[in-house]
Amino acid sequence: MLFSFLTRNSGMALSCGVDHALDTICAFTVNATCANGTGQVVFDVDAEPGQPIHLVKYITYHTSRSQQGRRASGAGRADAGSRAETRF
Repeated sequence: MLFSFLTRNSGMALSCGVDHALDTICAFTVNATCANGTGQVVFDVDAEPGQPIHLVKYITYHTSRSQQGRRASGAGRADAGSRAETRF
């Protein structure tokens, strides 16, 4: 997921990218949603006794006081899968 926020008056931008890696031999499903400036990733794991479940969350962010930060956040849109933008 990739989020981009921009202030109306100053043009200050904040972009944030989030991804996850789940490592397990257990069966699982993933449901990701992204709308209205929020995102959610839900993992449903059929956990088995003695089988490890390892979840890693990756997050990165970028701030900018110019419109260039906003344009840069859109560059990863195709790779990120989901993107939300909110002005405050």
